[in-house]
Amino acid sequence: MMVFLIPGLVEEAEAVVHRKATVPPGTTFSDLVSSKNDGRFTSGPRIVEKGMQIVWFTVGSSLLGDNQKGWVTTNVKQAGKVIDRVYFGFSNPISGQNTYTPLADPGPLKITCQIPRGNTVTATFEVSFRNQNDGNSYYDLLDTFGGEQTKAIREKTRC
Repeated sequence: MMVFLIPGLVEEAEAVVHRKATVPPGTTFSDLVSSKNDGRFTSGPRIVEKGMQIVWFTVGSSLLGDNQKGWVTTNVKQAGKVIDRVYFGFSNPISGQNTYTPLADPGPLKITCQIPRGNTVTATFEVSFRNQNDGNSYYDLLDTFGGEQTKAIREKTRC
């Protein structure tokens, strides 16, 4: 019985979660800020792939297992100009389901996240442009016009 428990505890304590975030072609990440509340970063977060990807790894910090919780936030640029600020929150508790909080400021971007179950997994955040298939087709038309009025409308309606 003890032989099974020790490997089980070590496996949980060494639960490595690899996370990555990607942006659409023609955009890049910049001005990366991160923080962890529980656990520790074993690598990153860092911007790689010519600014088009962020990668980071976390593990629990104690031998008996530990929560992994924190966040990464960054700007997304297009043609050298900031178009949005995005946030990737993560929580990998000792027991229970892993959760993620992907958020984009009210702007042209949206974020989705995929995470499989298990101890050693890769969570993938994908940043993409809002499009007509996500229920914002009226606001997507605004992108055609551009300018300060478009920005003001998006800010007031939070889309």
